[in-house]
Amino acid sequence: MHKPRDRSHYERFAYWHAAFYRSVEATSVTPFAPRALDRALAAVIVGLARLADGTLTPNSAASAADQMRQQLDWVADIVRERVLGHRTGTPAAAGAQARARAESLLDAWASLAHEKNNEGTTFGYGREPGISKTLLREVLEPGLELADPRERRFRAPRSFRDVEPAVLLRKVAPNGAELD
Repeated sequence: MHKPRDRSHYERFAYWHAAFYRSVEATSVTPFAPRALDRALAAVIVGLARLADGTLTPNSAASAADQMRQQLDWVADIVRERVLGHRTGTPAAAGAQARARAESLLDAWASLAHEKNNEGTTFGYGREPGISKTLLREVLEPGLELADPRERRFRAPRSFRDVEPAVLLRKVAPNGAELD
């Protein structure tokens, strides 16, 4: 260790370690906050159900939630346990509230599946040939505001960074006149 930079790193390790995260972007979402649950809980619920139950894994199996609704209560239980286990001292009410939101999403999923099955519509998780209606929607999907309120609940962001529409900027002079 003869290079000054290497020696400096070890000599000032306490400082370096204390400032380790100064160049890391701050977390923009508080776990289990109402808006975080609005944005991500539907995707988590669908993902858990698909990964844990092989009958729900294929894209076209989204319609099976109609018959399997009671068997999916374990998903809401996992959400509750995750909220309670996140931080010591989390109130039981927070876990109960998250579980109720998860159950509400499961009910909405089963309701949509039942409706689509009765219409004879091919219902899937996402777009693919042969699927005419999808459960999961993109956050910025055009026309989503006109969809059924139950369908709007199943927005699934690809990233927490992609949750706002793009903004168009114009250059204007101090007097408000547009610039080229």
